[in-house]
Amino acid sequence: MKKIIFTFLILGSAYNFAAQKTLRTVEKCRVTSRGITKDGKKFANCISLQSGKTFNFTGLVDQTYYKFSKGTIFKVYFYGSGNRNLTLETFDYIQ
Repeated sequence: MKKIIFTFLILGSAYNFAAQKTLRTVEKCRVTSRGITKDGKKFANCISLQSGKTFNFTGLVDQTYYKFSKGTIFKVYFYGSGNRNLTLETFDYIQ
């Protein structure tokens, strides 16, 4: 019986580890800055106009990086936990 319970615990933890994270959204996010890190990765920061939280997106591709100019407002869809080192999935231009 102990082996069965132990097996289910291992399978459950493996499933949780492999589960895809949920897609998050910020309705209106104003770009406050963008740049390139020392190792050459492009990043952008924006602040939510609803909550005031700052979000940091890393690893941006060239096309996205150049669209994220300071002051523009986007609706952003992204993966990640917290507010730093987030992975941008897609975005919609608002203003």
